Amino acid sequence: MRCHAVKCIKERFDVIWNYLDHSAAVTDQKVRILATQYCKDVDGEGFVNEMRHLPFVHSSNFGKEKLLPLDLLNKFYDFKLQERFPNACICLRILLTISATVASAERSFSKLKLSKNCLRATSGQSRVVYRVLSSSCILNMKRLFILEYK
Repeated sequence: MRCHAVKCIKERFDVIWNYLDHSAAVTDQKVRILATQYCKDVDGEGFVNEMRHLPFVHSSNFGKEKLLPLDLLNKFYDFKLQERFPNACICLRILLTISATVASAERSFSKLKLSKNCLRATSGQSRVVYRVLSSSCILNMKRLFILEYK
């Protein structure tokens, strides 16, 4: 599930750091979709214009090397381009701070912890029974976790 979340985030924000690989039409389309998803944070038309000019600014200031999102954001600030590309900076900051964790996976571990605590708290049972139950509970939780997140 976490891999799926990361893949979705990568596909959504792909246009910000892979703009050198896309045609102008594809870049425009992806930027409009991203601007629609974050309409409260990003000005759509301004963002489209920024991303149209970014490849030219990139080649003249950063060379031909492709930059990772954090490196690109740092370059914007190093070259004082954040005012020229405010929407791109906002999207990069969103990308770099977005969480890709899945709460259901964390809940599974929490349930495992509760099950183990319940088994430990059970009195009147021998240590052998506790270990058998604990081991089977852990194996069952691992099996459920693997099946759920395959």
